[in-house]
Amino acid sequence: MKIYCRIFSESNPRNKTISYTLFIILIFFSMSFNFSFSQITLKVNYLNNDGFSYEDATTNVKVWISPDLKGRTKTLLNASDGVFKIDSLLSDCPYFHIKDQNGEMHIQKICMGLKTQKDWIVYIGSSDCLYHFEGYQPEPFIPSYDKLYITFAEGIYSKLINKLDTELRGGGALNLYEFNAEKRTAIMKELSKMEGVYTIAPIRLFTHSERSYFTTHIEILFKDSLTNQEITKLFKGFDINEINRFSPKHYTWTHYKIGTPYIITFKKGGMDYSLLNKLNEFLLKNENVLVIKTSATVTETKD
Repeated sequence: MKIYCRIFSESNPRNKTISYTLFIILIFFSMSFNFSFSQITLKVNYLNNDGFSYEDATTNVKVWISPDLKGRTKTLLNASDGVFKIDSLLSDCPYFHIKDQNGEMHIQKICMGLKTQKDWIVYIGSSDCLYHFEGYQPEPFIPSYDKLYITFAEGIYSKLINKLDTELRGGGALNLYEFNAEKRTAIMKELSKMEGVYTIAPIRLFTHSERSYFTTHIEILFKDSLTNQEITKLFKGFDINEINRFSPKHYTWTHYKIGTPYIITFKKGGMDYSLLNKLNEFLLKNENVLVIKTSATVTETKD
């Protein structure tokens, strides 16, 4: 960065000294300014088993950054002022190897806007925690295990209720049904086979005034275009209806400098909560996967 500064006449020695001092201060400020904009900060939140609450654990953990899952090459991050500071990235989607306060190791992969965002958060902790990927990085997912969003043909309502008997309760204008959570997978499979059932979607948020449920498609940004072999493998690994590639110029991907996005639509019975864990593992272990975005629909009600 070049700075041109002419503040005082050079004929006065005192003015020369002041001018030189100010010039040095401006140079130092500009270096600090550039450095702060190139540095990424990282915080670590620890998820608890009880209600999926979380607490800031940044000062109680050790964090290494690595370009790969196995951590063959990794660098210990320094913490100061309650955050870890990252001066440079070893890859577009780095892996964070984290040792928590109990000595247990956790691994997370973050690919937030491919270097466009500067404040990162990693969530570790509960083995029961599920993840969604709407915010371009793993974030806590609080599931409603005993509820489903279901749409169906008007004429099959009694058949729907009678077939599942006491396993399915509720309904109403919002099409939200409550059932026995222990039989979740079996119920979803049964519903997916019924003629006249259009949509079966798990709930990711359920409050008195707002409900949010997953739609049947996700978007994935792959580093390289998928080969026919990779597409076949995806169909075998997930309950997929179709995979389509679309333009990187699509508005949801314009700030990513590399990669090819695909939209994946799941079959009706494929949207169980276990899908989120499979997607989390897919993101973590497949180096060709940069970002996963889920899609959710929010329904609000007035009190």
